[in-house]
Amino acid sequence: MNNINCPICAKPLSIKMARGRKSNKPFIMLKCDVDGRHFRGFITDQGFISGIFSQNGELPTSKPEGGVRGGV
Repeated sequence: MNNINCPICAKPLSIKMARGRKSNKPFIMLKCDVDGRHFRGFITDQGFISGIFSQNGELPTSKPEGGVRGGV
């Protein structure tokens, strides 16, 4: 798989699965690990996410610990 680089520092972005706090819908979060203020992106298209997980396994059923909005 190809790396997706941060547009600011050119380091690879981390890709994580998460769930909405209120909606509990799954989404994919891309974040710069060097500094979260550099880049943070979210893929929320439910059709796309369902397609990804139908190819690779099940959708995660639990919420991430501490939520997505934890400290950087």
